[in-house]
Amino acid sequence: MDAFGRTDNDGAVAALQAEAGAEDAGFDPARGRVARRRPPDIQPGDVDPLAGRDANADQDAEEEAEHAAHLADNEDLKALYDAMTPEEVFMEFDVDGSGFIDLAEFKDMLPKLGVKMSSAKALKYFKMCDTDGSGEIDFEEFKVALYACDPNSGNPIGFAPNNLLTPKDAFEMFDEDGSGKVDEDEFFFVLEYLQLDVPDEKQDRLFSQYDADGSGFIDYDEFKQIWLNCCDVKKELLDREITPPKFATKGQLIRILEKALGAEEEAEKRALAEADRWRKWQLILNEKKRMIAKALRRSKLELRTALDAAGQVYTLGSGTYNQFAGDVVKDISSRNYRFEGFSEVYDLWHGRIYPGESFLAKDDDDRDISS
Repeated sequence: MDAFGRTDNDGAVAALQAEAGAEDAGFDPARGRVARRRPPDIQPGDVDPLAGRDANADQDAEEEAEHAAHLADNEDLKALYDAMTPEEVFMEFDVDGSGFIDLAEFKDMLPKLGVKMSSAKALKYFKMCDTDGSGEIDFEEFKVALYACDPNSGNPIGFAPNNLLTPKDAFEMFDEDGSGKVDEDEFFFVLEYLQLDVPDEKQDRLFSQYDADGSGFIDYDEFKQIWLNCCDVKKELLDREITPPKFATKGQLIRILEKALGAEEEAEKRALAEADRWRKWQLILNEKKRMIAKALRRSKLELRTALDAAGQVYTLGSGTYNQFAGDVVKDISSRNYRFEGFSEVYDLWHGRIYPGESFLAKDDDDRDISS
């Protein structure tokens, strides 16, 4: 008799029953494991419940294939945008051909140019470019943002923005009037936007604590101290690829984060200052180009007037070199004499014969396009 009160014969019978039951369940005693068996009531061609795993596997394979195709499409799209110039990408997003893009188009365009930043930072850069506050920017204004973001061929600081949501970006987004301060309501909105888990009563206490003068406002430096004490310091450090010291206290970690944040803000401040300087220099260059173009136009008018006065003397025929009718050579210089500006003179006379092709007509067309 065994420990369960069964005789040897009883145990043998039980063993045989167990083996038979195992076989019904698909257990192979010789191989020591359960084999997948088709239930006897399922005929070939019927749906096999056991085939569900294969169906799931097929579905997973299809999803993986779709995901791979999606990634391939993204890579192809990225390669396409990489081959395009910034101006071509700008025109791609300027669907209506107005020469302007709005904030939503601006944010969609940046990743196509390899620029990654948070929505709050994108808003800040857009406002920097939108100097007239129209809510739209043209390509010349857009180049200012690219200059600030490009550490290679753009700003000399070597600054490149990241996609981290920083306290300064969030603060400036809710500081709509640019005063450098936020009131109590805006303070609550900034904390919520930064996804800081701070109870309402603690928010009230923090605002009162840092609003020492009772003005009803706190500035960014005060807000940054609140953020440093409320955020997940280790996560913020890891997001910045800074490994937190293993045995550092929270106060030490806060000081490390504060130093890294200060370096980020200083680099961005200098890059934006360089971008603003570059923008002003571009305005100066464009004004110089406009003045030079105006001077050239005046010189052509004066030269044409002089040629008109002289024309009654020597333009009775086709000209010695047939320069006043038909196709002529573009250079009538001799070995001892260089005729500088012959092509300009020829163009002026050609414009006299064909007014629609004169420089004045071209200037009118350019003005119509720009207007």
